[in-house]
Amino acid sequence: MTSPLQNHAFIFDLDGTLVDLRQIWEQAYNFLYQQKYGFILTKPEMKSMFGPPELECHTNILQGRNLYTPEKAQELVRKTEDIMLLTLARTDVPRHIIPGAIPCLLELQRERAAITCATGNIESIARGILAHSGLQDYFPVVSFSSPQTPERYQIVSKAKMDLEQ
Repeated sequence: MTSPLQNHAFIFDLDGTLVDLRQIWEQAYNFLYQQKYGFILTKPEMKSMFGPPELECHTNILQGRNLYTPEKAQELVRKTEDIMLLTLARTDVPRHIIPGAIPCLLELQRERAAITCATGNIESIARGILAHSGLQDYFPVVSFSSPQTPERYQIVSKAKMDLEQ
């Protein structure tokens, strides 16, 4: 008998779905903008940083502040990567796993459902979060943004294609 979930695919986001690193991200973004431009993000600006790919987030903030150039946005993506990789190395990431995430993933694995992770994080950060949290083995397919990914739908489309292969 086949499992009712065996022919189904589940795509998980990373931040806020599997792990809650919101405070860490907020500190990193505020440090970055304070250091580079002398301001901290407003609540609406901070809220806009969660979900879209890094490039889209930084582009929107810079455009809203009339500071945008493609080079500035790319620099912020690189600096975000540096800050987050250092931060992840010093953080007890498993403590930030959302309650119920692991039992859910275990049940989906037991039922042989296809599961993947699709995140707006760039590859090094996504893989860092998964590795530091111990969640990497649950996801044979991980889809992430690149430093050039302009919109989130491209990440989910790639995850769907990878699952179908």
